[in-house]
Amino acid sequence: MATPVTNFLTTTELLEQMFLECDQQTLLTRIQRVCQRWRDIIEASPTLQAHLFRKPAPAVEGAEPVLNPLLVAKFPCFFARVQKASSDDGGGGGGGDVFYGAAQLRGLAIAADPEAYLRAGASWRVMHVRQPPLTGLGVARPMRRYSQRYLQDVKMGMLYDHVRQAVSGGAQEEEWRVVWGRVDALSPALELWGDYYEGIRRQLENEVDAVLILRSRRVARTQAVAGSDEDGAERDGEGGDGEEDLGTNTRG
Repeated sequence: MATPVTNFLTTTELLEQMFLECDQQTLLTRIQRVCQRWRDIIEASPTLQAHLFRKPAPAVEGAEPVLNPLLVAKFPCFFARVQKASSDDGGGGGGGDVFYGAAQLRGLAIAADPEAYLRAGASWRVMHVRQPPLTGLGVARPMRRYSQRYLQDVKMGMLYDHVRQAVSGGAQEEEWRVVWGRVDALSPALELWGDYYEGIRRQLENEVDAVLILRSRRVARTQAVAGSDEDGAERDGEGGDGEEDLGTNTRG
């Protein structure tokens, strides 16, 4: 004789509703390992797959996009919100506009447990970074006067690979930050931008909702010092037009 519990456990729609109350970590590491049937329900349900950020969720009018909470917890330095530079930082120190380097990558969960994260078929690589999905990523290298747009669904594997290759693949130590939302959320006073700021904003802001900024730490420091010297020279009427080429070459 069927009992209420038996009926519940054999009704796919009820199980799906129960699973939707679970967080992503629980679904991935516990629920779908209970039995093959539960795993099949999770794999076959578009609603649950969207809940896991594996499939796109439809946009809801008036609702703000939601960053993937599991990825935010596991890769926090990729999802830090931009803060404008404070008024007392002198306009050149960056304020809350923090950049990250190899040390931050080494501090992530992926570095502590590479076997789990780097195995074939790891879930995090195919997860959307937000819902509704991010459909375009800008990659900017201000020091090289370079930017590129990837107009496709942005998943965490793609974003991580860009950063990992930049940080570990070159002779110069690189650092990065991801700007979520409009590019002009960053303070244009940062030495990073100079005259490049307006050009990159015009190129990217109407096409993408996130920009990965990569820069050489050594060059950034050198330009910061040079910028300070040029500011002084300009005040004395001695020129200081070295940064103008950066803006000119990125517009158009």
